[in-house]
Amino acid sequence: MTAVFAADAVARMSGTVGVAAVTAGPGLTNTVTAVKNAQMAESPVLLMGGAAASILKVGNLVKLVI
Repeated sequence: MTAVFAADAVARMSGTVGVAAVTAGPGLTNTVTAVKNAQMAESPVLLMGGAAASILKVGNLVKLVI
């Protein structure tokens, strides 16, 4: 979430696009508040969210392998 708030600040101060990169899962989910904040301020923010390289299924469990 802090990365998106920082990207929002860069966008507001410089007038360019602020960029934030976050991990998949909770990292991406936690950015919702900051993204909405940037949207309300009409700040240009680019958010890149990571993804797992592959998924291995073990029985009923899902294990992420990065």
